[in-house]
Amino acid sequence: MKIYLLELPCIIEIDLSKFDASKVVSMFQMFCNCINMKKIILGNINTSLVKNMQSMFTNCQNLESIDRLDFDTLSVTTMRNMFTGCQSLTSINVEFTPQNVEDMRDIFANCFNLISIKAPNFGFTKLKNVRGLFFHDYVLKYVDLPNFEFPDATTIVSMFQTCNSIVFINLYSMKIKNGISIGSNVFSPTYNNLKICINDGNTRNILNQYNSKFDCSHKCFEENIKICLKDNQCVANCDECDYKFIYDRLCYDNCPKNTYPIFNEVLCLNEKPEGYYLDSLTNYKKML
Repeated sequence: MKIYLLELPCIIEIDLSKFDASKVVSMFQMFCNCINMKKIILGNINTSLVKNMQSMFTNCQNLESIDRLDFDTLSVTTMRNMFTGCQSLTSINVEFTPQNVEDMRDIFANCFNLISIKAPNFGFTKLKNVRGLFFHDYVLKYVDLPNFEFPDATTIVSMFQTCNSIVFINLYSMKIKNGISIGSNVFSPTYNNLKICINDGNTRNILNQYNSKFDCSHKCFEENIKICLKDNQCVANCDECDYKFIYDRLCYDNCPKNTYPIFNEVLCLNEKPEGYYLDSLTNYKKML
């Protein structure tokens, strides 16, 4: 069974939380080219039999939020172009585990407004070709994939090409073998403050010719450290750079779209908070 929503370009929001997808084996291009879609609610959708998630959200140009990305992906073998062209997403927090995925080419490519990516459960994968994962993510600052491994990969190309704003790349567990084919632009970001954490010494030695900014001991990788979007510096507290709101370890002057600003706690939340009231058109304060 396959699902296609390609013929529904005018939908702005869709709720699939009660949809029975237990027999679905392919979500190939499921939301592809839903250019007016702003919000997708997946809830507890059953994806246990799904093998193909290629281009699932491709070219959802106005998509601003996906309520959860922790569905079952143990049967999935391809996620190629999964989020390619999601130009309005500013952050992606992925909880699923792509351990049997063989193709992840350009999975987050051309997300022109994407600032942060967190994927703690991106662990062991079966990737052979690691190509263009973050290609053309021009404003990307923060990539946290501490458990990401692809030991069978034979090629790494354009992984961070043109990510020239990036400050923080955590690939702590990444290991690559001798003799692997590596493109000259695998780590092409040129931002001066870029820090990359890769723990394996052999992997660092292999990649040193492409980028020498490996330093897991740097302040950026300490627990609870934030990145200030004002000057792209790693700080212990946002007030060090005169920015007040915290969201996904980033310091903002104003909370990003589709988050809720908690004014007196300087937080941006994904969900509308209970026990708070609006003191203006935008700011929430805790009820006393």
